[in-house]
Amino acid sequence: MIFKDFRHHHTTTPNNNNNNTTTTNLALIGILAGVLQNMKKSILIVLSIVFGIWHVYADATPIHYVAQCNQIPSAPYTSWASAASNVQDAINESISGDQVWIARGVYRTTNQTGFIAKDDISIYGGFTGAESSPSERCDTNVLTILSGDLDRNDLTNSLGFIQNIVTNTSAIVGKNSYHVLYWASSSGAVCELDGLYFSSGHGKNPGTCPLNIGDGAIDQDLQGGGICAKGNGHLILRNCMILGNLAGTGREGHYFYNKTTGGTGGYGGGIYSEAVLDLTNCTVSGNQAGFGGNGGAVYSSYRAGSGGSGGKGGGIYAVSKLTIKNSSVTWNAGGTGGNGNIGGPTPSGNGGMGGDGGGLYLIQAKNLWK
Repeated sequence: MIFKDFRHHHTTTPNNNNNNTTTTNLALIGILAGVLQNMKKSILIVLSIVFGIWHVYADATPIHYVAQCNQIPSAPYTSWASAASNVQDAINESISGDQVWIARGVYRTTNQTGFIAKDDISIYGGFTGAESSPSERCDTNVLTILSGDLDRNDLTNSLGFIQNIVTNTSAIVGKNSYHVLYWASSSGAVCELDGLYFSSGHGKNPGTCPLNIGDGAIDQDLQGGGICAKGNGHLILRNCMILGNLAGTGREGHYFYNKTTGGTGGYGGGIYSEAVLDLTNCTVSGNQAGFGGNGGAVYSSYRAGSGGSGGKGGGIYAVSKLTIKNSSVTWNAGGTGGNGNIGGPTPSGNGGMGGDGGGLYLIQAKNLWK
């Protein structure tokens, strides 16, 4: 009975410490779960922001700006405030997919090759310096002129609203770049030019030369006074004017070098393009292919020298496919043949033939005019 009563009367005292510990642990677990949940949300927010910013930058096209009057240019020229004052500086900063925006003004190249373009970039002109999109260019009197007038002494004139620009080759004086713009394209690469004027390019005059250099058929420095595009790329011109450019003169003939006939004048006064060429809303005017070199002779040898042929394609010399849409090609001229020289009491050598294709000279048959 005593044992039975003992069990009946025995009472287990609750362990308050254990219960408190359990309650505390549950509370801590709840807090930790809340913290982790908040951290998860924070991480998601941060990742969303980071990837959102990356997406914005990935979708944006990098732009390099040029403004002639900017006194504090800062590379890589990514705003009008930090714009380059020289076109080539901005081009040099660009990579594939980039754009170059050029504000109004006359920009002269500083070397004989001219401005050197790159593969897969787009160059726009006609900005006032406040635009945020090419579509905001609306004033046709805002001109961006790229010039080959190295020593700044060409006889510029006016053509309607166009000021301070060479509009015909007789106004070219002194030293000029061989091309206003030169592009050595890679196969399949694209170069876009929009809203630009190209003027005062003048291919070189090699003088007397012992080699074939100085022949417009092979010497690139004689070709494309305005624009010279070599290689198998795709050159696109929109809203551009190519005015007053002259391809180079063929070399002079010389008896000593066994080349009494003068060299052929340069091809493509305005544009020489081996690349596929598209023109839309463009004007090509007042350009001329190169003059043929004069014949060389020695009087006592009775060997007369004939003049070289004038260059072909005063306005455009197109090697590859050419498409012209809503554009004009006028008042251009093929190159004049070189003079023949007397080689003794016999008649003088023949003068060179004038160049073919005052406006256009096309190599391929599949050229289109739309």
